[in-house]
Amino acid sequence: RLLSSRIGMQSEAIGEISGHVNEISSNIQSIDENVSKISQRYELLVNDSKTGQKDQMTVVDKVGEIQAQAGRLKEANAVIRSIASQTNLLAMNASIEAAHAGAAGKGFAVVAGEIRSLAESSAKQSKSIGDLIKSITEAITGIVDASKLSLSSFQSLDTRIGEIQSMLSEVLASVDEQQAGAKSLIDSMFVVQTSSESIKKASSEMQEQSDKVFSRMDELRTSASEITILTASIKNSIGEILKQAEKSSAESDNNAKLNKEVLGLIDSYKI
Repeated sequence: RLLSSRIGMQSEAIGEISGHVNEISSNIQSIDENVSKISQRYELLVNDSKTGQKDQMTVVDKVGEIQAQAGRLKEANAVIRSIASQTNLLAMNASIEAAHAGAAGKGFAVVAGEIRSLAESSAKQSKSIGDLIKSITEAITGIVDASKLSLSSFQSLDTRIGEIQSMLSEVLASVDEQQAGAKSLIDSMFVVQTSSESIKKASSEMQEQSDKVFSRMDELRTSASEITILTASIKNSIGEILKQAEKSSAESDNNAKLNKEVLGLIDSYKI
């Protein structure tokens, strides 16, 4: 009974452990699903990062083209400024020559003055354009530098994402291994539980047979007691019979003696 009780307790404990292992396996399955979802999201993030990196490189190229065009525009403006300066110088010389010509050079002096005025205006506009081009160039340079930094950040992010994706792959592999181990443990626990139940059943049957054997032994013990009592009674009866036999033998001897004496007396009375 103690063995059966302990086997029952063992079976219950195995059942509880199996339940906990099933719960752990379920949790591992949930973790595996979550990690798989995270891995999918990271794949999308990797694709977005690569797309962003590609777009950023396109921006860098386009800004580089704009920077080159701004450089050429700056060169053209320098040429315009040089022409305006030379035109202004020629107009000033023409005005001097017109002044030397007197009344005959008045008309030419007016034209020279207009040309000089246009040259000065062109020079001012060229200076304004030059300042604007300088500002644009500086802004473009800032954009180029920022784009390069952004591209570098994208590359660094891509590297980090690759590392995280590798870590996620390791986690997935570890989770799969844990899940396989949990399944193997559940299978082993099931085998142990089944064996324990079989042992419990066999123990119960053995206990039942043992109870029958003990019951039969009690019956045999009772029968043995009765046989002992009966044997003692028979022994006593045999003793009484032997006593009676001895008594009968003694009486028979006496009878024979008396019979002999009677025969002797009879013989003495014969003539």
